[in-house]
Amino acid sequence: MNLLTNTGYEENGLLLRKYELSDKEERLSAMKESFDELTHWFATFKTDNLEQFNELWLLDNELNWFNGFEYCFMLKHRNSPKMLGEVRINNINFKNNFANLMYWIRTSEKGNGFAVRGSKIAVKIAFEELKLNRLEIFMSTLNEASRKVAENIGARYEGTMRKRIAVQGRIDDAYLYSIIPDDL
Repeated sequence: MNLLTNTGYEENGLLLRKYELSDKEERLSAMKESFDELTHWFATFKTDNLEQFNELWLLDNELNWFNGFEYCFMLKHRNSPKMLGEVRINNINFKNNFANLMYWIRTSEKGNGFAVRGSKIAVKIAFEELKLNRLEIFMSTLNEASRKVAENIGARYEGTMRKRIAVQGRIDDAYLYSIIPDDL
């Protein structure tokens, strides 16, 4: 198992970096702005107390990073405090050496290519530093934007998984995409 020791990655002025506890207000601001989209696509997104959820999530993220279970990155411009979105390498399967790739972009920053650019940085981290063999991306068959991101980073469509993902109180079919080092 490889652990990340570097906490920040930059490419062409775009920065992926580990969350700090001091990011609480900026992450909360991005979540509030993007609330409708986040609650639509992420079944685990807690809505009863957003402030508390955010604080607990940041603490949990520290433990997950330290233990190598999950790497969640804040996506931002190098010289700006504004959070553009989030990219995660999560659900790491140590036995089979693969993980999931997940992303969300702040509502006001959608359409600027940040999900693709941030995900490409995360793919490099996954393969070059974590030495993973495979990343999987799955999304509701209704989430066209996420599908386009997967395709634009070079992931390959592998199939449709029936009744795979919880969305808005229902279970949707999901597309499965994957990317391996040979795809780069």
